Amino acid sequence: MLHQSLSSDQRAPVARTRVTNCLRHYTIFLGPDFSLLNLSGFIQGLKIANDFMQNECFRWTIVSEHGNAVESSCGLTMPVGSDLPVPQGLDYIVVNMGLDQQLSPKAKAWLHSAARHGSSFGALDGAVVALAKSGCLTCEVPWSVHWHAFEAMREQFPEMTFSRRSFHHDTRVFSGAGATAGIDLALCEIQELLGDDIARKSADELNYSAQHRLQSMSGDMHPILSQIDNEKLRIAVAEMERTIEEAPPTEYFAQVAQISVRQLERLFKEHLELSPKRFFLNLRLEHARDLLLSTNLNVLDVAICSGFGSKTNFSKKFRERFGISAMKLRSS
Repeated sequence: MLHQSLSSDQRAPVARTRVTNCLRHYTIFLGPDFSLLNLSGFIQGLKIANDFMQNECFRWTIVSEHGNAVESSCGLTMPVGSDLPVPQGLDYIVVNMGLDQQLSPKAKAWLHSAARHGSSFGALDGAVVALAKSGCLTCEVPWSVHWHAFEAMREQFPEMTFSRRSFHHDTRVFSGAGATAGIDLALCEIQELLGDDIARKSADELNYSAQHRLQSMSGDMHPILSQIDNEKLRIAVAEMERTIEEAPPTEYFAQVAQISVRQLERLFKEHLELSPKRFFLNLRLEHARDLLLSTNLNVLDVAICSGFGSKTNFSKKFRERFGISAMKLRSS
């Protein structure tokens, strides 16, 4: 069995009342370019909890569309247990696939049928993108998406909430896009169903306690802020991200951060070696580049969505920044 091949030595059990039935069963659907790191982290976390409880509190079945082995993003191939099972009665479906992959009509129909029959959903790695495009995601909770796809998803699905956080865990719904999100989400599942003590012990067994705290504290913000601990600067950059389309002046961000313009400029120079104006311009141009690469918006619409009042000014700034015209990038 797969969970046996991924497990390590038998762990000493903890003093706790033994659970005598399965609490949750996961049908893990693998698509092309799935994340092997997230798959193994998720399963190993659950396996450790089972070892502590001396029972299969968590069970899983790994499937693919036709029952064939699936190649992961790192090139290793994973055998699976079966093809797509009958959708009725599936407890929890976890989809794991690459960022640029699409669900086939057969897989879409299977997922929609499972949803109608009450299955809950989890999404690992790039699966959120495919699930959103297939209409399988609820609008009621935020979904973690890789930062490469973040801007495009916000544009394509304005009614939904997407986040750059490594993972989100809600009742019967979860998503993870970070490199170690599989472990984080397994620990969240363990905490929900078995309590804080077993979750903490499982994290310790993975030597993961410090990293888990770091992941949990990761905000929905620009990746560069993971290197910055100045709260005023973090507030300003977060507001810049939120107001890309409006493109307010530097004075506005200083006001939001409750400091003077001079203080804000000093913080940007000290931590980012750029003026606030230049940093915000670069942020808007990066946003525009992401839209050009991942959406079908025309260049004028991209310029407007990135806070530029004219296509001419946008085109000039874009070429200066990236050494290629927006039009040429779109057609490449």
